[in-house]
Amino acid sequence: MNQPSLPVVDIAPLLDQGKWTSYQKRILFFVALVMMFDGVDAQVLSLSLSTIAGEWGVGRAAFAPVLGCSFIAMALGTAAGGVLGDRIGRKWTLVASAATFGAMTILSALANDVLFLGVCRVVASLGMGAAMPNVTAMLAEYTPLRRRSLALAIGMSALPFGGIVVGLLGAQVLPLLGWRSFFVIAGCGPVLLALALVPCVPESLRFLVSRGMNPQRCLSIIRRLGHPVAAVATLQDSGERATQERTSLRTLLASEYGGDTLVLAVAFFTVILSSYLMFTWSPSLFAEAGYSVGMASASMSIFSLGGLIGGVGGGWLFSRLGSRRTVLLMSAGAVACCLTLMATPLRPEANTLPVIAAALLLLGLCVPGTQATIFVLAAQIFPTSMRASGVGLPAAFGRTGAVLSAFVGPWVLAGTGARFFGFLAVMMAVALITLALLRRHIPQPKPQRDRALTDQSLSSQKGDTP
Repeated sequence: MNQPSLPVVDIAPLLDQGKWTSYQKRILFFVALVMMFDGVDAQVLSLSLSTIAGEWGVGRAAFAPVLGCSFIAMALGTAAGGVLGDRIGRKWTLVASAATFGAMTILSALANDVLFLGVCRVVASLGMGAAMPNVTAMLAEYTPLRRRSLALAIGMSALPFGGIVVGLLGAQVLPLLGWRSFFVIAGCGPVLLALALVPCVPESLRFLVSRGMNPQRCLSIIRRLGHPVAAVATLQDSGERATQERTSLRTLLASEYGGDTLVLAVAFFTVILSSYLMFTWSPSLFAEAGYSVGMASASMSIFSLGGLIGGVGGGWLFSRLGSRRTVLLMSAGAVACCLTLMATPLRPEANTLPVIAAALLLLGLCVPGTQATIFVLAAQIFPTSMRASGVGLPAAFGRTGAVLSAFVGPWVLAGTGARFFGFLAVMMAVALITLALLRRHIPQPKPQRDRALTDQSLSSQKGDTP
C-alpha cells in the first residue's frame, strides 16, 4: 500500500509576495538595533580620546595604532562574519557579534594603558564588522520584494543614527561621569540586545530550508508569518538553489557572481574611503580654514544628517527607479557636490557658509547614502547560499578604504579645500564608473504586473478551496 505523499510548501512566494507582517517588522526592529549599537560602539573611543589622553598624560598620536588596527579588525570581521553567516546561520552570528563588541566595550573601561585598550578595541571591532553582512542577509531573506529595499535601507541607516545617538550620549555622560562610565553604558546595550535576540529573532527561514535544517522549526516560522500549513510538509524554495557547499572567496569568485563581486569590492572601497575621509578629517579642514571648533563640529553633524536621509531615501528610490538609476544618480550627485565645494571659498570672510552647509548636507546624502544603497543592492543580487559572504567579502575589502583614509587624510589636508574635495570627486567618479559596470541590478518594479500576478494567485487559491 502506497504511503500518501507529503504536501509541498514553497516558501518563495510566501516570503517574496506575501504581506509584510508585524512579525517581520519585529525582525527588522531587532536587527536594526544591532546596527545602531554598532554605530554607537564604533564612535565611543573617538569621542573619549581627548579625555583619555589627558588622564593618561599621553598625546593623541599614541592612539593612532589603536585606531588603525581597529579599522583592519573591522574589515577582517566583516569578511569572517559573512562566511560564518553562510555556515552556521545569520542569527547566531549576529548574537555572537553583538555580545562580543558589547562585552569588549565594557571591558575597555578597565584599561589603564594604551595596549590593553587597543586589544579590547580590536576584538570589539571584529564583532562590529561581523554584524553588517548578517543584518543585510536577514533583512533580504525576511522582507517581501516590494518592501525589501526600504527595509534594507532602514537597517543600514541605523548605523549613522547610532553615531548621532552616541554623540548626544557622550555630551551628557563624559562631563558628568567620565569616559569609563561612557564605555560601560555604551557596551551594556549590545550585550542586553544579544540576550534578547535569542528568543525574539528566528534564524533565516531561507537559510534553514536551503540547508534542510529543522523542518518543524521552519513550519512554525511560516505559521508566525501568517500562512497556515500542515503539521508535516516538504519544504522547498523555488527562488533559490539549495546547496550544502561552503562559500569562500575562491568559490565566490569562481562562480557566475565573480565579476559582480569584484565590481562591488571596488565600489565599496572608493565610497568607504570617501566617507571616512569626511568623518575623520573634515572637521580639521574647516578648523584650519578659520572656522570655530563649534562650526567645524557642526559640519560633521550636517554631513551625518545627510547620510541618515540618504540611506532611507535611497531605499525609497530603489522601489521607484530600480537600483541602477538610484546608485548612479546618487554617486553622480556626490561628484557634483564635491565639484561645488572645490569651487567654493572655505574662508569665513568669504560669506559662503550657506552654500557650504547645503553642499555638505547633499554630500552626506550622496556619499554615505551611496554606501548604504550598495549594501541594499548587494544583499539582493546574491543567492541565499552565498548572500552573507557575497556582502561580507566585498565590504571587507571596502573597509580597507577606512584604513587608507588615516594615511591619505594628512596629504589631502596639506593642500587647500580644492585638493580635499577634488580627491573625493575622483573617488566618487570611480564609484560611478564601477557601479555602471555592474551586471546584476534590481529592476524598476512594475506595480500593475505585480498586482495582476497577485490577483491571479489569489483566484487560483480560491478555486482550489473545497
